[in-house]
Amino acid sequence: SNGSAVTANSMRLNIFPLFKPVTIKALAAKVTTLSAGGNFQLALYAHDAAAGHATGTALCSTANMSTAATGLISASVTPVTLSPGYYWYAFNCDNSTAVFEILGTNLPIPRYLVGDPSQAPRSTTSP
Repeated sequence: SNGSAVTANSMRLNIFPLFKPVTIKALAAKVTTLSAGGNFQLALYAHDAAAGHATGTALCSTANMSTAATGLISASVTPVTLSPGYYWYAFNCDNSTAVFEILGTNLPIPRYLVGDPSQAPRSTTSP
């Protein structure tokens, strides 16, 4: 995985599939370069299959999370159970100094993306 700075106050959305029902209780992102005094927010949105984009109000969202420290930063959300289907993970940061971990192709999946509090990578070929 690599780090990536973002444009301040510009929401980024990434689509992802769910194959089984899952209950979301927290959202997280990994800060790799800090920005003192900065904040970011995360949210999940439903997918509009006909239009091919996110739709409606956020299914769950975080309050401001600080970019003043590096590492995995997580925040609780009002729990929501998602059915199998497609959803959008939304990210917004108020500065362009902070850098966040992103996933490239053919890389191990960070365990925290699949519910494990560890930051160690997980193989893409084994469960």
